[in-house]
Amino acid sequence: MKKYFGILLLVCLVALIGFFATKVSYQPVDTLIRPPKIEGENSDIQSAFEASVGDNYILKSPLAGEYRTSFIRKDLNSDGSDEIIVFYSLPDSIDVVRINILDKIDDSWVTISDLESTYNDIQQVSFADVDGDRNTEIILCWRSFEAEISNTLNIYEIVETQNQKSIESFFSKNYNEF
Repeated sequence: MKKYFGILLLVCLVALIGFFATKVSYQPVDTLIRPPKIEGENSDIQSAFEASVGDNYILKSPLAGEYRTSFIRKDLNSDGSDEIIVFYSLPDSIDVVRINILDKIDDSWVTISDLESTYNDIQQVSFADVDGDRNTEIILCWRSFEAEISNTLNIYEIVETQNQKSIESFFSKNYNEF
C-alpha cells in the first residue's frame, strides 16, 4: 500500500510541476527593467511624457557624445524656456527609436511632436544653430544595423505653423565617422 501511495504522490508531483512549467513564460530583460519615477519639479515632465506615449515604453540613450541620457533639456526655439527631448522605443517595435518633444505651454508640459525614426540606435546628439536663424537645431547621428552598420546624420528643427509646433528634418546625409 505504501508503494502505491508513493507512486501516486510522485505522479501527482510530476503533473503539478509540469502544469506550472507550461504556464511560465520568459520575457526579454529590456521589457522587465523600468526607469525610476522622477520626483520633484521634474515629475511633471515624466507625467506628461507618459500621458502622451503610455506607461509601456523603453528609454533609449545615445551611445556617444556629450549628451548620453534619454531625457535632454535644451532651449530649441530661443523662447527662454527649455524643451525636453525624449528618446524611447515601444515594446512591440524595440528596434525603432522614437523622439518625443515636450514644451511647457501655460505652465504645463505638453507633447508638441512625436517622431518615429527608421533607425535602431542613436549614436550621438549635438545642438547648434546650423542655419543662422538664432534657433538651436538638433543634430542626430543615427545607427542602423540591417545588412551592415549604416550611419546617417539628420538635422531637425522646430517648425511653428498656425500655433502648432512640430519637428522636421531639413538635412540628411550618410557618413562614416562623425
